Amino acid sequence: MTTGILVTGAVTLLYCTVGGLWADGMTEFGQFVIQGVAALAMMWVVLDRLGGVSGIGTLWHRLPREPVRAAAPPATEKAAG
Repeated sequence: MTTGILVTGAVTLLYCTVGGLWADGMTEFGQFVIQGVAALAMMWVVLDRLGGVSGIGTLWHRLPREPVRAAAPPATEKAAG
């Protein structure tokens, strides 16, 4: 993984150095497209798990009424006392 990051960084650095501002703009646009596709895919999966767009409204009714504690009460009482 580290090798892939270093190689990608070196190629991008070389590409932007040789190509100038235009190459830098194209790199930014490429990242924008990749992140946009990832956001749409994530939205698709979340809506699918919720049961569609109507699931967004019913999500709030399934949440617990009381706040959930991060630690059990004995652990929090010992830390406070």
